[in-house]
Amino acid sequence: MAEAPKDSETVKQAGFITLGALKGNQGDQNYDVPADVELAKDQAVTVWCRRFGVNFATAPLTRQ
Repeated sequence: MAEAPKDSETVKQAGFITLGALKGNQGDQNYDVPADVELAKDQAVTVWCRRFGVNFATAPLTRQ
Protein backbone atom coordinates (compact mmCIF):
# COMPACT_ATOMS: atom_id res chain seq x y z
CA MET A 1 0.00 0.00 0.00
CA ALA A 2 1.28 3.44 -0.86
CA GLU A 3 1.78 6.02 1.85
CA ALA A 4 -1.18 8.31 2.56
CA PRO A 5 -0.90 11.67 0.78
CA LYS A 6 0.19 14.52 3.04
CA ASP A 7 1.04 17.48 0.84
CA SER A 8 -1.69 19.60 -0.70
CA GLU A 9 -0.83 18.86 -4.33
CA THR A 10 -0.97 15.09 -3.83
CA VAL A 11 -4.32 15.38 -2.05
CA LYS A 12 -5.72 17.46 -4.93
CA GLN A 13 -4.56 14.91 -7.49
CA ALA A 14 -5.90 11.94 -5.48
CA GLY A 15 -9.44 13.31 -5.47
CA PHE A 16 -11.81 13.69 -2.57
CA ILE A 17 -15.28 13.30 -1.15
CA THR A 18 -16.72 16.31 0.64
CA LEU A 19 -18.43 15.49 3.93
CA GLY A 20 -19.31 19.09 4.77
CA ALA A 21 -17.89 21.98 6.71
CA LEU A 22 -16.04 21.44 9.97
CA LYS A 23 -18.44 21.42 12.89
CA GLY A 24 -15.85 22.82 15.26
CA ASN A 25 -12.16 23.05 16.01
CA GLN A 26 -12.12 21.30 19.39
CA GLY A 27 -13.26 17.88 20.52
CA ASP A 28 -14.77 15.06 18.51
CA GLN A 29 -17.00 15.52 15.49
CA ASN A 30 -18.91 12.91 13.49
CA TYR A 31 -19.70 13.12 9.79
CA ASP A 32 -21.98 10.84 7.78
CA VAL A 33 -20.30 9.11 4.85
CA PRO A 34 -22.67 8.55 1.92
CA ALA A 35 -23.57 4.86 1.37
CA ASP A 36 -22.22 4.86 -2.20
CA VAL A 37 -18.67 5.77 -1.12
CA GLU A 38 -16.21 2.89 -1.58
CA LEU A 39 -13.86 3.31 1.38
CA ALA A 40 -11.90 0.17 0.40
CA LYS A 41 -10.14 2.16 -2.34
CA ASP A 42 -9.23 5.11 -0.09
CA GLN A 43 -6.03 5.30 1.94
CA ALA A 44 -6.58 8.32 4.16
CA VAL A 45 -8.84 11.09 5.35
CA THR A 46 -7.79 14.71 5.30
CA VAL A 47 -8.90 18.05 6.67
CA TRP A 48 -8.91 20.26 3.60
CA CYS A 49 -9.27 24.04 3.55
CA ARG A 50 -11.33 24.83 0.47
CA ARG A 51 -10.82 28.59 0.88
CA PHE A 52 -7.01 28.40 0.76
CA GLY A 53 -6.66 25.10 -1.12
CA VAL A 54 -4.40 23.42 1.43
CA ASN A 55 -4.34 20.22 3.45
CA PHE A 56 -4.31 20.82 7.22
CA ALA A 57 -4.11 17.22 8.41
CA THR A 58 -4.04 13.62 7.17
CA ALA A 59 -4.92 10.40 8.97
CA PRO A 60 -4.39 6.97 7.38
CA LEU A 61 -7.30 4.55 7.09
CA THR A 62 -6.48 1.06 8.33
CA ARG A 63 -8.15 -2.18 7.30
CA GLN A 64 -9.27 -4.63 9.97
